[in-house]
Amino acid sequence: MTPSKNTLETPPEETVRRLLDALASGRVLDALDTFAMDAVIQDARGEEHRGIREIVEFVNRLGPGSLRAEDIVKERDTVTATVRSRTGGREERARHTYTLGGGRVRSLRIDAGGRPRRGAPASH
Repeated sequence: MTPSKNTLETPPEETVRRLLDALASGRVLDALDTFAMDAVIQDARGEEHRGIREIVEFVNRLGPGSLRAEDIVKERDTVTATVRSRTGGREERARHTYTLGGGRVRSLRIDAGGRPRRGAPASH
């Protein structure tokens, strides 16, 4: 793992870009370095992963090279990324919505299909 490049001065969209680049290239420790210790991930199924230990488990399930960011946009206090993932020979698109604080990702919500979820999780 390289020394942290995430500082209070790092633009939020750059932090997200570094996270996604690290995940895409299999640099798990660099990816984890972008998260706050008490961060929360809400995955596409609506399940929450709270704290760095649960986030480690979630991130370790991602295969190296399985994610590719298409678009990263800062909107007020959030950063939104359209992300393509490849699992089991299938390619899927998701919308990642990040909130950041103190130079770290505080929360990530993943919405399947690249669009925000409304109400109940979508059935497949």
